[in-house]
Amino acid sequence: MKNWLFVIFLVALVATISCRFGLPIASPTPDISAIVSATLTAVGASAPAPVAATALPISSEPGSIIGSLNYPSSRIPPLFVVAIDTNNPSSYYFVNTVLDQSTFQLNNVPAGTYHVIAYALGGEGSSIGGGYTPAVACGLSVDCTDHTLLDVVVVAGQVTAGIDLKDWYAGTGVFPTPPPMPNP
Repeated sequence: MKNWLFVIFLVALVATISCRFGLPIASPTPDISAIVSATLTAVGASAPAPVAATALPISSEPGSIIGSLNYPSSRIPPLFVVAIDTNNPSSYYFVNTVLDQSTFQLNNVPAGTYHVIAYALGGEGSSIGGGYTPAVACGLSVDCTDHTLLDVVVVAGQVTAGIDLKDWYAGTGVFPTPPPMPNP
């Protein structure tokens, strides 16, 4: 049994080190139970019955998203800035800004992929928002017609910067309706 635990420990250690330092991990093998069984046989242990593997996160440390804000007016109103999980739209992280605040920072965001949008506070029910889209990189001119929300990837323990929420020109219904603001 000790040999079996040692093999599992080594595999987990190699995977953790590889992911932490950005090293490539070999492609998954088609029959891991056969490899484990052969390894255990080689070290003189008997393989226990196969057990369903459970994927565990390598790090639960959250990341952050930072960027700039604007609004198609002479002032930037208070905004509800939201990072919506692309795999689970009911899961989101937010921060409220104050009048004329031109930057934002979302902290404690779990690793994952998000769409980030700013909505004017008090504009609940409206899907018009300022999004992070290809139109922002294009310069927001009339020739910039791609208002698709870009994926923002948050990596555990890292800051994802340059997420500029400046595309307020997508039109009604292009961005999702803002999620409900939690009560303080």
